[in-house]
Amino acid sequence: MNDEDILYWFETFHRDCPDGFLTQQVFIQFYKQAFHDGDPTKFCKRIFHIFDRDKSGRSCSSLDRFYKLIFTSAGTIDFMEFLLAIDLFENGSLYEKLYYAFQLYDLDGNGILTRTEIVRLIKMILSVRGETTNDQTKQTIRAHLNAFLKHFDVNTDEKISLEKFCIICEKDEVLKNFLSVAFAI
Repeated sequence: MNDEDILYWFETFHRDCPDGFLTQQVFIQFYKQAFHDGDPTKFCKRIFHIFDRDKSGRSCSSLDRFYKLIFTSAGTIDFMEFLLAIDLFENGSLYEKLYYAFQLYDLDGNGILTRTEIVRLIKMILSVRGETTNDQTKQTIRAHLNAFLKHFDVNTDEKISLEKFCIICEKDEVLKNFLSVAFAI
């Protein structure tokens, strides 16, 4: 990302967040504009959580505020975190994007995707896409889950490591496209 890009994102961030902070609620509203047919709320909360590295809960528009927030706030995203996320979307390597996608889907943060997390992941993605949870959707979820586990769970322990996740996603375009709702993988 060059200086012009950084300046553009700084100005955009400050214009959209004149008080200098991007809250989770505002982030969800931005995402809803992009996915107006679905409900990305749960998905956005996960994305926000992943990129809120200092857990301050809002984004800072200046470096001075950023350094103050690291030590004084909890549960927010600052401008630097925002900028790192934008850079990941635009310029991140496949591995970086897959790493963050894995973090997004690893709900308990233990480094392993389980059947339960995969079901929640599929429901979140379908919700973002605007697909309701009816009998048809439940069948779709089961089909996606079975396909997901078939690809990933080669030893049938129903646990998917980051390594397995990356290897399979690199090879499977359909799966990569399904999972890329959060990251332009």
